[in-house]
Amino acid sequence: MITATSAANLHTIRQWKYRENFYEFFVQAWQIIEPIKPLNENWHLKYLADLLQEIVMRIVRKEQRTCDYVINVPPATTKSSLVTIALPAWAWIVEPSFKIISASYADVLSHYHAGKTRDIILSDWYQDLFGDLYRMRLDVNKKSEFANSAEGMRYAVGSGGSAIGRHADLVICDDPINPKKSASTVELDAINDWWDTSISTRLTDANISTKLLVMQRLATNDLAGHCLKKGTYCHVCLPAELTPDVAPAELAANYVDGLLDPVRLNREALASFRTAMGTLGYVGQMLQSPVKTGGNMVKGAWFMEYTMSRLQDEATTEKLPLTWNYTIDGAYTDKDDNDATAIIAYAQFKHSLYVRDVAAVRLEMPELIKFIPEFAMRNGYNPRASRIYIEPKASGLSVAQMLKRTTHLNVIIDTPPKTDKVARVAECLPYIEAGRVHLLQGASFVKAFTDEVCAFPNYDHDDQVDALTMAVRRAIEPEKGRAVWHK
Repeated sequence: MITATSAANLHTIRQWKYRENFYEFFVQAWQIIEPIKPLNENWHLKYLADLLQEIVMRIVRKEQRTCDYVINVPPATTKSSLVTIALPAWAWIVEPSFKIISASYADVLSHYHAGKTRDIILSDWYQDLFGDLYRMRLDVNKKSEFANSAEGMRYAVGSGGSAIGRHADLVICDDPINPKKSASTVELDAINDWWDTSISTRLTDANISTKLLVMQRLATNDLAGHCLKKGTYCHVCLPAELTPDVAPAELAANYVDGLLDPVRLNREALASFRTAMGTLGYVGQMLQSPVKTGGNMVKGAWFMEYTMSRLQDEATTEKLPLTWNYTIDGAYTDKDDNDATAIIAYAQFKHSLYVRDVAAVRLEMPELIKFIPEFAMRNGYNPRASRIYIEPKASGLSVAQMLKRTTHLNVIIDTPPKTDKVARVAECLPYIEAGRVHLLQGASFVKAFTDEVCAFPNYDHDDQVDALTMAVRRAIEPEKGRAVWHK
């Protein structure tokens, strides 16, 4: 016989069980989130749940924040259900006054997550156990925002949207950008700026409140990459397949046969993802590396090395001219976040390109006009044979005009490109893959140059890529690379 006292004790024990263990709460709440689909209880869910519980409890105890968090996990790993849907409902049973702002790349997605949180809170299971802790407020009850009688608040917004007037103990950003838009540096920069200038001001306590970013990697300068560069974020990285990028590193021991989740993300499923996403999408979204090992479109192994002495000896022996030309992808600014002016010094010799030097500089116009002749002169410029090709965009035209007025350099406006950057690189791939681009052995420019080129199109800048394609295009299709002398 169950007495009133024993029933009360059982109720208290059940409350305690779920309040003290977010993962157990999540497993039970799953039946409300997904009433038909069974939960695949993979190890990563328990790990993340324990981490999230630790974060919330520290905030509740009002302890100093040591870091914000970036969590990189693939799609189809139940991350949104755990982090964005279940966690806010659990936080209110630990501390009903807890305040949360959540964001996803679209309002409709963010509101869907909030609606699922509310489904948990209003369920018979939750109300039977925790209904005595607070009441839902009828006057704050929208898709985008709801609140409780204990001053708890959950506000949902699309990435880039406004949260004016709201402050949160925990900010959750779940997939801040649509993968289809990740190739746009404008879109990436806008989200990064929103995070830095808007979200950073929405914290209840600047020393305690915490920002939590959960996403798959899309580009080197996506919001995860942007945040990790700051050095103030703790990083959890769980690629679908075991790679050196797993973080913390000890989590690699949990992978089974090299897989994060051998049930939902088995070899067959991953092969299907690779086909659907393409190789670049797969290594970013599934392997959490926006730069594929060895390079994305362009592979690092395709570049050859040369020494200046050997090249000069060969030119002398063959009695062939060795003329150094230059391509410039122009910009003039001293802002570090903006594109640089990229300059490549190269010679076309016996059906190959020999790159002597590469510079990517951020200079205002007067300094840039001074720098270009200096770069050319120290890299073999010959006034009777050398040419400087400049991309014909607005900044490039201005640079060309100034150089023509103030120097004796042979400045030529290159033909305007008729295709986008990715297509232009694709046109150059056979030439580069054939080992026809040689880089000066031991030169200081090589690492930065190959890092950018091999990360394209998922790198935050592509100035050196543009300068390279200008040079290669002139080598492989001279009839299409005709340029005009600037007048």
